[in-house]
Amino acid sequence: MILLRRAQALARSIGDVLMLGQSIKTESGILNRTGRNEEALAISRQGYRLFVEVGDRAWMASSLVDISAMQIALGRWKEAIATLDSAMIIADQGGFDRTRMLILNRTSYAYEKLGDMKNALLQKERYTQVKDSVEGTAVVEKLAKQEQRFLFARRLFADSVAHAQQLALEKETSRQQVHRQRTRTQAIAGGGALLLLGGGVAFALDRKRRKERFEKDAARLETQALRSQMNPHFIFNALNSISAFIRQQEPHRAQEFIARFGRLMRLVLENSRMAEVPLKSDLEALGLYLELEQARTENKFDFHIHLEDGLDPEEVNVPPLVMQPFVENSIWHGVSGMVGRGSITIHIRRQGDQLVMDISDDGVGRGEPSTSNVPEKKGSLGTLITKARLDLVQRQKGRPAFFRYIDQAIGTRVELVLPI
Repeated sequence: MILLRRAQALARSIGDVLMLGQSIKTESGILNRTGRNEEALAISRQGYRLFVEVGDRAWMASSLVDISAMQIALGRWKEAIATLDSAMIIADQGGFDRTRMLILNRTSYAYEKLGDMKNALLQKERYTQVKDSVEGTAVVEKLAKQEQRFLFARRLFADSVAHAQQLALEKETSRQQVHRQRTRTQAIAGGGALLLLGGGVAFALDRKRRKERFEKDAARLETQALRSQMNPHFIFNALNSISAFIRQQEPHRAQEFIARFGRLMRLVLENSRMAEVPLKSDLEALGLYLELEQARTENKFDFHIHLEDGLDPEEVNVPPLVMQPFVENSIWHGVSGMVGRGSITIHIRRQGDQLVMDISDDGVGRGEPSTSNVPEKKGSLGTLITKARLDLVQRQKGRPAFFRYIDQAIGTRVELVLPI
């Protein structure tokens, strides 16, 4: 406390109001933690007035939060709520999201102590929305890092292809050397010729093993590169949806949309690290994506996801986001271009050792003109990447993995087949 007194004296002597307020704020915190709540409350109010004098909104909001803590410690719940309401106005104006989270959490606690559970739950819901919004913003930084990882994987794959070409050249050179050596040694005794031939065979077998090992590594790298490529494509379309929604809707609805987007991004980032994820996790991400698009289009469509009886979504694994490009096409090129409300249905069933995912809509169909003004190549990129991913699954598992369009009178239907 002696050092604080000296700091306050120095601040007064040089006329530094902000420094004086910060020193008083620290002193009030010490007093509050030692149980001298009334004294802490009085001093904290002095500090708040100094922050008001210099017009520093961040310190004003923080000081009011401190005052509410002292009022709560004294059991003055209603006073604390009023103080927190004032702090929220300042935090909203300044965009201090971390402070808003603290205010909402503390307000919920105060209402709970008053026995007002309705308002306590309301404040807790607002706290969750702000928290998800903050975390959704943090996702952008993670996406930038993910893009760098994707570029590295693509460069690594390109280097691997160059390595394969080098191996092929070395193999051909070695073959020619063995051939010349065999020609020069034809006059050598039969035992020596057999020895050289055995060495050539061993050399060729070693080269074959190295080539097979490289092809397996290259396929693994290609899988990683395509999986990384899928996420930027999906995120680009989702961010476009958010941008359109913000331009057209009210700010509080946009905030709800961003909060939901943050939850989806967490799932996408978690799943993108794996070649396969449980079907349950992938359907959770797909459901969030559909809800976002449903909100963006002002409920232009309904959607239904059906699982065959007996199919355990926690036991079956699928490539992450494997259905998303086809669902996206159903939205952009199907139901969004029709008059009236559309419907998208996803039906998943087991068929022997295969998983069959059926995605259908009642939109304009592939052969009819769309009024959605969405370039076709935007939708086709996702399906092209998915085809490449399925080709790799087929090569790695040795069983068919494919998708096909099935003609129907109304709308579009896609059947996606995976080995399980």
